[in-house]
Amino acid sequence: MFKLNENNFNPVATDCRLYTQMQNQSILKYACMLPEPDGTILKLTLMHGLPAESFASLLGLHKRSLSHKITKLMKRINNPMFMFVADHFDAIPTELKTTARCAILHGLSTRKTAGCTGLTLHKVRTNLQILHACFKYYATGSSLQTSNQCHSN
Repeated sequence: MFKLNENNFNPVATDCRLYTQMQNQSILKYACMLPEPDGTILKLTLMHGLPAESFASLLGLHKRSLSHKITKLMKRINNPMFMFVADHFDAIPTELKTTARCAILHGLSTRKTAGCTGLTLHKVRTNLQILHACFKYYATGSSLQTSNQCHSN
């Protein structure tokens, strides 16, 4: 059994707290890329440690619905494609930015992205294919800014 030393320092617990704190900071970094109120929900949960029950009624949601929403937001933020788009948003060609924002950062369906951007479904799908190709290209260790392959036609 692990015993605390005389200073009551527990290295395992400290490592866990630091890891959790680093995870929360990473998530908060990406929370600003979410639409409102999604970003605020994550900030309230992570920065202030508020449980979903405490502010679900303020949003007009059932606490289970809000907990489910928080889980979905966490999954979206932890998606490598989301992180890629968020980290490289400024390098993404202008004609792809609206598709990237609506479909990947805001989590809208292809049809809703088309309605939001005024693009056809075909153009949204094409843009998403280009973005995924950029992500795969970048994942192989190539630089997005030096690549001409990530510019749409």
